[in-house]
Amino acid sequence: MNYVKEFSSRDIDKPFLFSYRRCPYAMRARMAMLSANISFDAYEISLRDKPEELIKLSPKATVPVLLYNNKVIDESLDIMLWAYAISDESNHLIILSQHEREVTDNLITVNDCEFKKQLDAYKYEPIENILVRDDLFKKGLLFLESLEICLGNHKFLIGNRVSFADIAIFPFIRQFAHVDIDRFTNIKLIKTKKWFELMGSDELFLRAMIRPEFTN
Repeated sequence: MNYVKEFSSRDIDKPFLFSYRRCPYAMRARMAMLSANISFDAYEISLRDKPEELIKLSPKATVPVLLYNNKVIDESLDIMLWAYAISDESNHLIILSQHEREVTDNLITVNDCEFKKQLDAYKYEPIENILVRDDLFKKGLLFLESLEICLGNHKFLIGNRVSFADIAIFPFIRQFAHVDIDRFTNIKLIKTKKWFELMGSDELFLRAMIRPEFTN
């Protein structure tokens, strides 16, 4: 992953990703592309001043947006699938059984729909509204409780190795945790907290979170 300062300075022969470092959708796209060993250029957008090129490629103007060979992919899960169709040497997707793929799909659907709405409500609720924030935190915990069950006797969501599900979901759990990290640290979901620590210290995540040398 090579950050470029300008859209025009990208290598046109390489995949190009409009990204935002802290966006969970962009995080999982970067993680998938890195784990697939894809060499790509990335551009760190400014939310206050989105580049015209981004808006032209994808009118909804959200990240991530991938451009390669005149093809545009502007959904993070589609970028992940595109990456693993090119290379899945780490076996994040290809070795999953039909049942494991169904579990993966169900977890991601709940994460991207119901949990994401709860996460946004919790994240943007004013800090002085203590009772409302408490209620929103408890609602978010329901999804984490399902992850606790899913983890069972293994380290990760679908077994003892990082899979598509872990990469797709972890960035959102990270965002939920960092709304109030002390509160998150005190939850009693031991397996989920251990999984959270493993994912957060994994080399793949650390590589995906390298700060660009410049901001746009």
